[in-house]
Parts: sequence; structure tokens; C-alpha cells
Amino acid sequence: MRYLFLILTCFAISFSQPKNEEFKEALAEAIQQMEKAVTFEEKQDLAGRLDIIASAASDEWLGHYYAALANVNLSFSKEIKDDSDKRDAFLAKALEEYKLINVENEEVMVLRAYIAQNTLAVKPMLRYKVEGETIAKYLEKAEKLAPNNPRVNLFRAMNTFYLPEFMGGGKKKSCPLFEKALVSYSNFKIPYQLYPNWGKDLAEEYLAKCK
Repeated sequence: MRYLFLILTCFAISFSQPKNEEFKEALAEAIQQMEKAVTFEEKQDLAGRLDIIASAASDEWLGHYYAALANVNLSFSKEIKDDSDKRDAFLAKALEEYKLINVENEEVMVLRAYIAQNTLAVKPMLRYKVEGETIAKYLEKAEKLAPNNPRVNLFRAMNTFYLPEFMGGGKKKSCPLFEKALVSYSNFKIPYQLYPNWGKDLAEEYLAKCK
């Protein structure tokens, strides 16, 4: 039974790897740009580029994944922090890209929770119930699939950080969870090129905040 599980796991990883070499090259360049983009304009250009890449290879889940991620990141840019309509527009685009993803793995589940987390942040009092339930639902799914995934641990910690103390959250309770996330980042090995490998800087930033 164990060998059957290993065979199926290897098959699933192989199946989800990008096959198109032109797509892989374009996405690799865009990911490098994502790490360097600083200004709002650079981030917008990157999101547009990723949208084109994703559209050109619609069956490749990673294109839609990174296009969604780029739009989420745009939604909390300081340049539009007081413009809820613009923030919602980027999050709507992120959700649109998410819905085009044709696999269900832990990274995709965390992405959905990330979209919900930032949608909640736009209007927390009005959206807490719906988006809060979405965050909990997809984090639970991700934890069942890969409890040691660093982004799963990061977003569990972030969710605890923002949860009120009377509901079992708060800075003090989130600290050990951010420490756990950083350990999981140290141990994490990407299964193939272009696989998501972001978030360590966020874990370090939040750990400093909660101490």
C-alpha cells in the first residue's frame, strides 16, 4: 500500500509540472521580476505580463497561480490603501485567475485563503463572517494536504495574529506559529522548478511584530 501511495504521489507531481518550455522560460523571467518589483507601476506591469503568460498557456496551473498572486499583492499596495474599489478590483481579478486553476493542492488552497484574507482586510466589519469562514475552510484543507508546507504554516500564523484574543488569537499566540513557519521554510525543498517558494520574508516580518 505504501508503494502504491508513493507511485501515485510521484504521478501527481509529474502531472502538475509545466510541460511547455516557452511557458516555463517566460514564467521564470516573470517570477524573477516579481522578486524585484518595488513600485506600484512595476507591480502592475508584472501582473499584466503574468496575465498574458497565463492566458497563452491556460492549462498550466502555475501561470494562473502567479497571476492571481500578483493581483493580491497589488491589492494591499500603499498607493491604493484608501481606495476600496481599486483594491477590490485587483482581488476580483485574483479570484478570477484562481478559478482557472485546474489542480487542487496545498499551494492553491493557501492562495484562496490569501485572497479571502485581503478581501476581508478591505472592509473587515462587513466581510468578517463570509471571508473569515473562507479563510478557515481553505487553511484546513491545506493543512490536511501538507501540514509541514511553509505557506500553510505562515497563513495559519497570520490568521492567528489577526484573530482577536478573546477568540483564541493575538500576537502572543501567533509568535510560536511564525517560528514554526520559519523552521518549515528552512526544511522546504521545491519539488520542481517554478513551484511556489515565497513568504519567508513575511514570516520574518510578522515574527518581529509579535515579539
